[in-house]
Amino acid sequence: GTGAARPVGRPPLRRPPPRTPGPEAPTQVTPTGRPRRRPPVMRSRFSLLAGMLAVVSFARSPSGVGALRAGAQRPLARAAPRLAMSSSAGPAAKPLVTGAEALELSARGGVALLDASWHLDRTRDAHAEFVDEHARGARFFDIEAISDRRSPLPHMLPSEADFARMVSDLGVGKDDHVLVYTVPNCFSAARCWWMFKTFSHEKVSIINGGLGAWKAAGGAVESGAPAPRSSRPPKGLVQDGGNTYLLDKY
Repeated sequence: GTGAARPVGRPPLRRPPPRTPGPEAPTQVTPTGRPRRRPPVMRSRFSLLAGMLAVVSFARSPSGVGALRAGAQRPLARAAPRLAMSSSAGPAAKPLVTGAEALELSARGGVALLDASWHLDRTRDAHAEFVDEHARGARFFDIEAISDRRSPLPHMLPSEADFARMVSDLGVGKDDHVLVYTVPNCFSAARCWWMFKTFSHEKVSIINGGLGAWKAAGGAVESGAPAPRSSRPPKGLVQDGGNTYLLDKY
């Protein structure tokens, strides 16, 4: 073929399409109609400056001064108290034990059995059910009674001194391994376990399966209200407060 020769040269340059502003850099229009962008860094600086000015304005206002004075007079939060009856000797107990393990621990001695049943169904009386049937030697841990009586809210955590006094009246000593259980369809054993842990009593466990597991493992049950039993010394031995911890310490 004798076709015409094609000119040799570089291909024409392709201009990239105009870039449109994204959400991170919104476009503003000047009075002359030309687009203007504000960098994200400048926007963040303006936001920071506006926030600082708002804080300063609030602090200088009458309501802000009152809030600052109230915060300065508020006492600092204290660390969780340590229960006077707690024992620091030995490792912490297992959080869950089987019915057979609970029986074995009870045979060794130094165990406090607590029935911590509590029902959302207010038609059920947990204490009456305890009197009808409970593990032999168990005491009833009343979550409603062992609470902060000064609070308008129900079953709030009591003070260290009140908790030590009330559980000592149940016969729980500072070196006892507390075994907590409930009746079936009840979840409040964890609440009792947590309360002892909060006040640094490390030897506390939950019987997995509750009273049913205790009975299935051969544990004896009984009925009736238990006789009063306290781990606190008689009056006159100590003047302030009082449980076996005071006698052991002093």
